[in-house]
Amino acid sequence: SSSAGRGRARHAASPIRGVRAMELHVEVADGQAPPADTFVSVRVGESCKQTRFAGARHFRFADVAPSHCDIEVFKRLGAAAFVLSDALLGEAKVEVLCDLPDVPSLSLLVSSGCDGLEGDLSPAKESGRHIEGSLVMALREVIRAKPDDPTELLRA
Repeated sequence: SSSAGRGRARHAASPIRGVRAMELHVEVADGQAPPADTFVSVRVGESCKQTRFAGARHFRFADVAPSHCDIEVFKRLGAAAFVLSDALLGEAKVEVLCDLPDVPSLSLLVSSGCDGLEGDLSPAKESGRHIEGSLVMALREVIRAKPDDPTELLRA
């Protein structure tokens, strides 16, 4: 059965028994094309996979007890990269630049609790990773925006 509005659908128990692995093929029907920067998420039971939506995608799920499937299609609002050790050492403030006129950015606080933390996470050891994260974000923006002169975008 399904639900109206924003509520989640209620699902009956599946008649499918004994499935160890499955593959789902999801594609846009009737010759439509998904809008730019669109993503699709497919959840089977407790397993969830998501990827950029390019009109047709295959999703493999292993060791599932299929009872229901949820599919979500969404657009990227923004993206950010940060050095994970900042969150492991306490809390990282991550600024996500958004493509919305009324929300130019979104600040997130990211923290982590983990077991077995080993190694030197000092700022000196991590400085190279800060540069790597900045480069990744700059290249993502160039790929997304596809400017005539990428060097202008990279200088900003």
